[in-house]
Amino acid sequence: MDAANDRVGIGTASPTLRKLHIYESGQNAGIHLQHAGATAADWLISTDANNPTGGGLIFYDVTAAQYRMVINSSGNVGIGTTGPLAPLDVAGGTSGDRPLLYLGEPGDHTYGFVFRNSNTDGVLKLYSLAASVQSTNPVMSWSRPSGNVGIGTTGPTKLLHVADTGTTDREGILTTREGFSTGLGVDRTGGLWGAGLYVNGTKVLLVDSNAGVGIGGSSYVGGNPPANGLIVEGNVGIGTTGPEMKLHVNVGSAALGLIKASADGTSANLPVVRFQKTGSSNSFDLDYFWNAERLEFQYNDTAALVINNSGNVGIGTTGPTSKLQVAGGDVGLGNATATGNQPVTVWLTNGSGVQRVAGEIVIIGGSDNSFTTTTTANNFQVLGVVYDTTIAIGAVGRVAIGGVVSVLSQGAVTRGNYLVTSTTAGKATHATSLASGQSALGRWLESLGGASTGRALIRY
Repeated sequence: MDAANDRVGIGTASPTLRKLHIYESGQNAGIHLQHAGATAADWLISTDANNPTGGGLIFYDVTAAQYRMVINSSGNVGIGTTGPLAPLDVAGGTSGDRPLLYLGEPGDHTYGFVFRNSNTDGVLKLYSLAASVQSTNPVMSWSRPSGNVGIGTTGPTKLLHVADTGTTDREGILTTREGFSTGLGVDRTGGLWGAGLYVNGTKVLLVDSNAGVGIGGSSYVGGNPPANGLIVEGNVGIGTTGPEMKLHVNVGSAALGLIKASADGTSANLPVVRFQKTGSSNSFDLDYFWNAERLEFQYNDTAALVINNSGNVGIGTTGPTSKLQVAGGDVGLGNATATGNQPVTVWLTNGSGVQRVAGEIVIIGGSDNSFTTTTTANNFQVLGVVYDTTIAIGAVGRVAIGGVVSVLSQGAVTRGNYLVTSTTAGKATHATSLASGQSALGRWLESLGGASTGRALIRY
C-alpha cells in the first residue's frame, strides 16, 4: 500500500497511475466478479496475453465460457469475436439469422432499428422496431456475395432492389430538388403490372406489362394502354417542339414523307386514318387495300372515292378505268346557286395570231390541238369559250367546252336563243334557228341590250 499517494497495489509494492494497481508476472492480471442466486453471474475482466494476441483486455463470461468483448493492443473492440479487425467488430451467433446491433430510444428497444446478419445467405439486414415488434420486411439489406443493396427485401437481385408491399400505386424511388420531385414506382392498374413515373406526386407516364404506354392525366395513366401501343393526352410533335394539333409533323427542309403505311399480313386492307366524332357510330376512313393496290376514302366502311395504282379516280366505283369515273350519280359543277355554276375546260394552244381574252368564242384551229377565231356567223366548227383571263399567241390555255360560262356578245341577245359565232372575231351573237351546215355552241341564259358579257350554257 502506498499511503503517501493513497494507492493500493496487488502483486506490486509500487502501485502507479490509479488507486488500484493489479500486477501479475507470467500470467494475466484481472478481476473476478461473481455472485450466486437466481440470477447468478460469473465474469472475468482481465488482460489476456494470448487471446487476443498480445496485450489485450477481455470481458469473459465464465459460466458460458465465452469471450463477450475484447479490446486488442491496436485499440480494436470485438464483440462476439476475439480477433477484431476494425475499431468496432461485431459478430453474431454461431448460425442462422441473428441480431448484431440495436439502435433505439434510451432505456429500451421499443422504437428504433436492429441490424441482423446471417451466415447462411450472407445478407446484412436493417429492420425497424415499433412497440418492440420487429418489422416483417427489412428497411434495407446488403448482400455480401453480390454487393446488391435491397430496400424492403432480404434478397436483392440487382445492384439496387426496391420492394414495395403496398396495395396502392405509389412512388418507390423519389428524387427532389428545389421543392419539386420525380418518382418511379411499380404500378398495378387494371390487372396488369407496369412502371409509373411521377412528378410532384402525380403519375404522368405509365409503361404497362403489355408493352403499352400511357402519357397524360389519370384517364391515360389510370388504366391499361393498348398492348404494344401508345395513348397521349396532349399534342404530339414530330420534328417540332411546338405541336399545334394532336399530331403535328414537320419534316423541315428534308425530302421526307409525313406518314408511311405498309402491310405484310393477310388482311385485305390496312386502315390508315379514321375520323370519328366521339360517341358517334359514323366514321370516315382512309384505307389502303394493299393486295389490290388502291387507296379508298370510306364512309361507314363503304368506299366513297378510290384511287387505284393506275392513277384513276373512281367515285361510286372501286374499279375506275378512266382518269375520273363517276358511277351511280351526277357531276355537279358549281356551288349550288344559280350564279355559281362552273364550266368544263380543256387545254389548247392559241393559234389565232392574236392574244385572246376571257369570254371570246373560238373555233377549231388550223393545227393540231389548237383554237382560233372566225368572222363567219353560225360557224359549224365552233368549239368553246376562252376561260383564262388571257392566252398569249402560241400559248396553251383553258377553253370552256361545257357548263355555264361568261361570253362576250357582238350586240343585243335574247335569253333562250342559240349561242353562235358572229361576224366579229371572238364575239358571239344569237340565232332563233339554224340552217343546214350551221352549228350552235349552246343557248344564252341572259338577255343583253347591246355589246356586253352574259352567261350562257354551252355544250360541245
